[in-house]
Amino acid sequence: MIDYLEGRGYVERRPHPSDGRGKLVVLTERGWACIRATEAQFAAIEGRWRERLGEREAERLTQSMRDIVRSFGEGTAKFRPVW
Repeated sequence: MIDYLEGRGYVERRPHPSDGRGKLVVLTERGWACIRATEAQFAAIEGRWRERLGEREAERLTQSMRDIVRSFGEGTAKFRPVW
């Protein structure tokens, strides 16, 4: 996966500052631009939910989705949802 992302200019490998054997994988400007574009799309989607459902129901939906994500991570997978 890292080779794939590096080959397309989204990440680059850098020497680890304290472990000569290790490498850091960091986002390039192109990678950060992708993150910003993704966040903007999610914000637009959430805005449409709020327009359609109203603030109260949209907040309930968001909380329900957070609860679902937390239930998946109980003792196993860990990831950060964007909402």
